[in-house]
Amino acid sequence: MEPNKRYLKLCYILKNPDKYDSFIFGSSRANFIDPVKIPGGKYFNMALANGVPRYHLEDIKLMVRKGIKIKNLLIGIDFLSLLINPEIQENDLSRKHYPVSLVEKFDFYKRYLFFRPDWKTVKLSLSTNGFDRATLLSNGIRVYNNFDSSIELNPEAHVKAEKFQTPRARYSISSDINGALDQVKKLVQFAKEHQINLIFYINPTHHITYLNLNLDNYYEALKKLADLTNFYDFSGLNSVAIDNMSFLENSHFRLKTGDMIIARIFHKDNISLPDDFGRYITRLNVDDEISFHRALLLNYMKATSLKEDTNSCLNFYSLKKTRKKLNCTLDRINGIQIKNPNKPLLITTPWIKIKGYDIAPALKIP
Repeated sequence: MEPNKRYLKLCYILKNPDKYDSFIFGSSRANFIDPVKIPGGKYFNMALANGVPRYHLEDIKLMVRKGIKIKNLLIGIDFLSLLINPEIQENDLSRKHYPVSLVEKFDFYKRYLFFRPDWKTVKLSLSTNGFDRATLLSNGIRVYNNFDSSIELNPEAHVKAEKFQTPRARYSISSDINGALDQVKKLVQFAKEHQINLIFYINPTHHITYLNLNLDNYYEALKKLADLTNFYDFSGLNSVAIDNMSFLENSHFRLKTGDMIIARIFHKDNISLPDDFGRYITRLNVDDEISFHRALLLNYMKATSLKEDTNSCLNFYSLKKTRKKLNCTLDRINGIQIKNPNKPLLITTPWIKIKGYDIAPALKIP
């Protein structure tokens, strides 16, 4: 089973308070930002699965309270940071917060001691080799050398792999998006009070996953974020997002993509970067950035829908494998509804082709 990286990493940092002065926080996607390659500080990567701003703020406050002197913070945000409700994960043993008081410690260890796994979890654990947890404590990241080497050995098979045909995450922007942004606001205030250099960036999102977000609300989230802080935006249908070679699967980008993020943020000229990847956003240019997102969306639609000889990025048959019923939706706005097979389908993402059915696109593009 996945260890509680949040707890393990905090234990290590608190026991070695002078070893690092800079930290990377984020979801599991931040795992692919190599701290060794970042200039200007001794970085450690604190990434954890489904990490959200509230967790980052709690852990950063604890570190400062325990005497850790923080010089720099690099914090990755993505659609997940804005979608996941932290309360839903309160009892998830893979990300329980570090216990401080005696009562917290009693509750913390009790939950692990009396954890009763279901049969599915047992089978998964028995069939997985796992990994050496100590490797996490060298710089905080888990390196997937086997995955990377297999990709490079057969890039064509990787690009055409079935795992890229279905979105990894199917979320709609939470109605409590302001709750997540409030945590970002508190992070900004805390960093300012403690004279910490704080940099936010938005992770690259694989195009299939990006296309299945509620994009109107996502753009609204970007605008609200820009009111709170400046950030680097690596999301959208840029040249990296539409290249399967930049990703392990539909959820996580590769280390080489992480190196590109580092190069853009820290102005390193040892890596060639496309112009459309990683734009610096402020409240003054966020409207232009949203227009840029929409322009990339329109270009993508034309490339995948309007040419008869172009392969669709997603087809009905791959969707059907992930749904119990034919009458299904991708999410609240980008959906497929099949109520009467004799009538045209209403599909809000017009680049999705469904063989044998008429398509009535309904997407607002200026």
